[in-house]
Amino acid sequence: MRGFDDAQLRRVLDATVANVVVTAHREPPVFDGDLLLVVATEDLRSWADPALWTPHVNSFTQQSFPATHEQLLHADHGAAVGRLVATKMSRGEQR
Repeated sequence: MRGFDDAQLRRVLDATVANVVVTAHREPPVFDGDLLLVVATEDLRSWADPALWTPHVNSFTQQSFPATHEQLLHADHGAAVGRLVATKMSRGEQR
């Protein structure tokens, strides 16, 4: 998403939220794997509360980033998230 301006990133986020709303009635099975949840800590939104994951996963590791939800799509934050995921995968970290 490098090169997207704020309006384009907002549309990506809006589409994601719309997809969540459309599928909200579906009850998926509980995920029993390793989940790394990346959490924005600025301008918190009720629909992005990490606690909302608890009915859907057995456990998760939470990593907070000092950004808004939208800013997590910006190149610098995306690169930091990518490095975190790569590090955890290279170490074979599991819960």
